[in-house]
Amino acid sequence: GAATAEATAIPDSYRNVRLNSFGVSFAEPNDVYLQTERTMKYALLLILVSFGTFFLFEVIKSSRIHPIQYLLVGCALFVFYVLLLPLAEQIVFWKAYAIAASACVGLIGWYTYYVLGGVKRAAIFTVTLAGLYAAFFGILTTEDMNLLLGAVFCFVLLACVMIM
Repeated sequence: GAATAEATAIPDSYRNVRLNSFGVSFAEPNDVYLQTERTMKYALLLILVSFGTFFLFEVIKSSRIHPIQYLLVGCALFVFYVLLLPLAEQIVFWKAYAIAASACVGLIGWYTYYVLGGVKRAAIFTVTLAGLYAAFFGILTTEDMNLLLGAVFCFVLLACVMIM
């Protein structure tokens, strides 16, 4: 150990801890990986709501949608998350989110035009899906309130489905 002015010995391990604890680090409370992780935590909810909306169109409009068509829509929803992280590593997160969401909403909207058999049905589904992505982005950008807003969103969504 080292001796101090009071002639007491300081153990080497304590001195090493004191020397190693000095430093500066800059906190990034909302970095790209954290925002992408938060987005992926809401993935199941987004996919369930999208499939639920797709299913409601099938039931209400008496359309027959093949399970493969559900799978293709699910794959398009999954591609959003595959696009988001690499884009967010290259550009600002909100732009990456907007590009990935627009690409997926556009693809699914175009596909539902053929699956649901009409412009009106496809437009309603596409606007609903775009609204979901916008709502989730709003939830994600509120650092302190995102859990509360997510819970309120789930409640409102469930209430809307129950009313329908």
